[in-house]
Amino acid sequence: ETEKLLAKLLAEKPLENYWNNFIRDSFLSILPEIYELESELRAEGYSFMKAEAPVEGEVIKNIKLKGKIDRIDRKVKSEKLEVKSSEENTNEVEIIDYKTGAAQLSRTEIVNKGASLQLFLYAALMKSLGFKVNRAGIYSVKDTKITWVPGKKDSNTMDDYIKICLKYLEKTVSDLRKGDFTAFPLNEQTCRNCHERAYCPYIQTAS
Repeated sequence: ETEKLLAKLLAEKPLENYWNNFIRDSFLSILPEIYELESELRAEGYSFMKAEAPVEGEVIKNIKLKGKIDRIDRKVKSEKLEVKSSEENTNEVEIIDYKTGAAQLSRTEIVNKGASLQLFLYAALMKSLGFKVNRAGIYSVKDTKITWVPGKKDSNTMDDYIKICLKYLEKTVSDLRKGDFTAFPLNEQTCRNCHERAYCPYIQTAS
């Protein structure tokens, strides 16, 4: 059944047979690991809620945000995770961002450098909509694993991370309003994938 669905999706894409076969074989090879990971999420009480979910709001006065969350899972009350009515839902969610490469989510860099702001700003938006975000994760398709924050042994709560990231957001907006666009990349590896590298003074100076 999975192969039929995958074949149908690939048939809708204008790709050569080589790439169709490559994508199909690559996906099918990691399918058992994906199934195992999804089973773990279900065992923890989460059920898929929505993909590519648009969110927007004003988490800080006069700072409006909008974006699209790759995936939202919802905590459900039913042990069988077969939600038949809204009464079986809770307001607890987890948000997931998909990455094709390795998962990079450092708690230290989040706190000290404001890394991975996007995830926690999404969490702030979901919170403003009345949801309780239990955790945020990066789903590495390459490694077929999810790195979660906060982790099980984390001393910080999700609210702590949201507050930290909102402070970084306020500072960034304040600097932009002053005309301060100074680039301070967390690491130069990040710069390789930046669309603005051709115009960035930091990159031009470094090279």
